[in-house]
Amino acid sequence: MFHWIKEIFKKEKPKEILFFSDKAIQFLIKHFKGLAHGSALIFQVVRDKKGKGLVQVGFDKVEPENLIDLQNGIPINFRNQSKEILEGSGVDLDEKGNFLVYPRIDLEAKNSPNPQILIFVSNKKILSNDSELSYGAWEKSEKVLKPFLIESLFKIKAIESIYIEQYRIQIELNKKQTWSKYEEKVSEVILHYLEGLPKPLKITTNVS
Repeated sequence: MFHWIKEIFKKEKPKEILFFSDKAIQFLIKHFKGLAHGSALIFQVVRDKKGKGLVQVGFDKVEPENLIDLQNGIPINFRNQSKEILEGSGVDLDEKGNFLVYPRIDLEAKNSPNPQILIFVSNKKILSNDSELSYGAWEKSEKVLKPFLIESLFKIKAIESIYIEQYRIQIELNKKQTWSKYEEKVSEVILHYLEGLPKPLKITTNVS
């Protein structure tokens, strides 16, 4: 009875972690022909002094016990939790043949039944799969340790509360303000944060 449903799911394409340009794919397929068996394209995110993510890319032999993701026929190994951080990023080659990795960020604002609340939906993961809680919620008046993104948003005085899920940020303004004045400003804060390739947040039961 449900055979046709199973067939649909069988044909469903796995979600792509990275988006390679045609130029990058052609280069990689050719380059791998000259590498030893077990080699992979390595991605690793490191942080500068300001905490901004910098992507290191190279080739290395990967031990059998380490996970390799296969995409576009290219074996990939992500190090230091960089897989979640780089999800959805683009990979290209610059004019000198160096790898260029860049975030591809889509941010959409959606209305809610409450006119004081706007929901920002991103294609970049905000809350980690490893988070103890599936959401995070903060009031401006709460005297608790807040993640950098939340602190940055609360610097906008009109914001009263923030609620996040994996790909969503729900923001409430105080009743004296309207979103026509603040939507662009809030979007800029979120986009600037995501462009820095942050680690997705991990919310625990003890500390926000």
